[in-house]
Amino acid sequence: DTATAQAMVDDAAKAAGYAVKAYHGGADVTEYSVFPMFLSPYENVAASYTKDRGEGSKTQAAFIKADNPAGEQDVVGAARIQNIEGSLGEDSPPHEYLSPSMLQEGEAERVMMQLQEMGFDSAHTDGDFAMNDSFTDYDSWTIFDPSQIKSADPVTRDADGNVIPLSQRFDPQSDDIRFLPAAPKTAARTEKQI
Repeated sequence: DTATAQAMVDDAAKAAGYAVKAYHGGADVTEYSVFPMFLSPYENVAASYTKDRGEGSKTQAAFIKADNPAGEQDVVGAARIQNIEGSLGEDSPPHEYLSPSMLQEGEAERVMMQLQEMGFDSAHTDGDFAMNDSFTDYDSWTIFDPSQIKSADPVTRDADGNVIPLSQRFDPQSDDIRFLPAAPKTAARTEKQI
C-alpha cells in the first residue's frame, strides 16, 4: 500500500528532523555535489527546471533538514559583507545571492560560507519565477550541505535493487539521499563542502 508506505516515510523524516518537503528539478542522482542547492515547496516550479535541463533530468521529491535557516535580510547582509552585488543592484531578490548561475563564479559559494559562519545551515527566501509567460511568487529553500536532503519516495532501493529499510533512510551523516552508507564517512570532504 503506497499511501501507508508514504505516511511511514513522512513520519520517519519528521522524527529525524527532515521536516520540510520540497522538490528539486535536475539530474537523477543519489548524491548531489553542487551547493548551494535550491529546492521549491512547489512541484510545478521544480518540474519546470527539470524540463529545461532535458534528458536524464527528474523532479525529485525530498525532505530537507533546515535547523537554522537564514531569512532574506540575512542573505542580503551576507552578500554585503562579501561585497557581492546582484544583477539588479540593491533591488536584487535575496535568492539571487545564492544562485551560482546569477553571479560571478564563486560568489554564491562565498555568500553561503558567510551565512554558515554566521550560524545558518540553509536559507528560506521569497522570489518570483517566470512560468507560462508570467511571474509567479514562490518561496524557495536553499541548502548548504548534501546531508540536508533525503529522498521522499515511499520506497528507495540500493545499487543492487534491494529495498532500503526505513530505519536507514534519514541518517544525517550520509550524503546519499537514499540511506545510510555501509562504511562510516571519512574526512575526505573538500574545504568547499565544509
